[in-house]
Amino acid sequence: MVEADGRVLVPGWYASRFQPSGQVLESEMILRFTVVGGLISDYRVFEDSLGITRTYLGEPLTTTPA
Repeated sequence: MVEADGRVLVPGWYASRFQPSGQVLESEMILRFTVVGGLISDYRVFEDSLGITRTYLGEPLTTTPA
């Protein structure tokens, strides 16, 4: 965890199975929390949205140039 000026960054990792493809995506992510007065006022998840889309659709995660 990293904290500065009321923002906390938390690195993480997840694995999810997506339907309808049935494929599993393993990926890293970062959670960003904003803390005001000791309470979380905002949070954001930064993740591999292209990887999620490709896994959901059953496409390969990497492509080779034509």
